[in-house]
Amino acid sequence: IEKQEELMTKKAEAEAAIAALIETAKKAQAEYEAEQALNAAYAYAQAELVKLDSVFAEAVETINNECPDVKESEAVQTAKTAIEGQIAALREAVEAGKADGTLIEKQEELMTKKAEAEAAITAMVETAKKAQADYETEQALNAAYAQAMEVVNGLNQKLASAVTAIETFCPNAKDADVVTEAKAAIEAQIAALSEAIEAAKADGSLTANIETVLAPKSDIEDAITALMEIAKKAQADYETEQALNAAYAQATEVVNGLNEKLASAMEAIETFCPDVKDSTLVTDAQAAIEAQITALSDAIEAAKADGSLTANLATILAPKTTIEAAITKLLEDARQAQKDIDTGIEEIAAQQGASKI
Repeated sequence: IEKQEELMTKKAEAEAAIAALIETAKKAQAEYEAEQALNAAYAYAQAELVKLDSVFAEAVETINNECPDVKESEAVQTAKTAIEGQIAALREAVEAGKADGTLIEKQEELMTKKAEAEAAITAMVETAKKAQADYETEQALNAAYAQAMEVVNGLNQKLASAVTAIETFCPNAKDADVVTEAKAAIEAQIAALSEAIEAAKADGSLTANIETVLAPKSDIEDAITALMEIAKKAQADYETEQALNAAYAQATEVVNGLNEKLASAMEAIETFCPDVKDSTLVTDAQAAIEAQITALSDAIEAAKADGSLTANLATILAPKTTIEAAITKLLEDARQAQKDIDTGIEEIAAQQGASKI
């Protein structure tokens, strides 16, 4: 009985130890569960980071394969660097949360940052694809522009060659109005084509509409060919006119020569055949010769007017010999008539002298 109090005290101590044991066990269990939850959260976060790394790597590979011409561009590299920074910051946040035990409560915040990184990755790919498309559009536009300018340069070279040929082979027609006007019209066509090309390049429509823009090429080439033909015809017309003028000058010289011969013959008749100069023998012959010369002159003028003088000059001038012969005969006939008169007068004078004797 006397030890009952002591025993009760020891019982109380045992009960307290049991209670402490339970609390210790509960605390250990709680800590274990907390650690397991933290490890699970950390494992989940690491798995999400691996997924994010994979998405990023796939995005970079896509850009390398599908956007080769812009993968090193400033826009793509800037976006790539920023995403790498986001992923690194997220990884550091995960490690910090694990270290201080706040990872579980920060999990939602971290997943939001992961989603932001994923959105940035998607945006980076879209940026690269757009940049690649823009690059290809620009390259196609530049190729179309080069093709178009080659056409313009080719037309200018053809025109220059045509002008050189005209200067060489059509020297008398190169400055003719019909030639210079045709040349100016072609230059205006080429200038209009060049302006249309520049406008289509400026608004980006050249690639799609290059055939339409370059459609005038055939018409301009035809115009250059026509220019050559115009110049050749003008040169031929010039040469024809020059030949006609030369033939006319020759024919006119013949007419003038005949008139001079007739005038000289009439002057000789006036001087040496005074008694027959007004006789019908002389006047009729003179009128006939003048009519022949007039007919010849009319024929020359008509042939000049219809352009046949050059080819038919010999035929048209054929009467020259006949007219010259007629002038010679006129002078001979007049002299003979004068001589006959002179002889008659001498005979009469001789007869009168004989009768006086």
